[in-house]
Amino acid sequence: AAVSTLNEDIADNEGARVAYEAYESQRRGSEPSVPGLEEYSSEQAFFILFSS
Repeated sequence: AAVSTLNEDIADNEGARVAYEAYESQRRGSEPSVPGLEEYSSEQAFFILFSS
């Protein structure tokens, strides 16, 4: 049902937010690029990988 999907979407978004905050708090300087994602920033690569 639509409510179930909405709840799942909210949970997914909250999970992404918490994971990104944890990533940001642990990040130290520049990071190695991910093979195949070299053209993206670290932040962009995080969300690309999170969504897959």
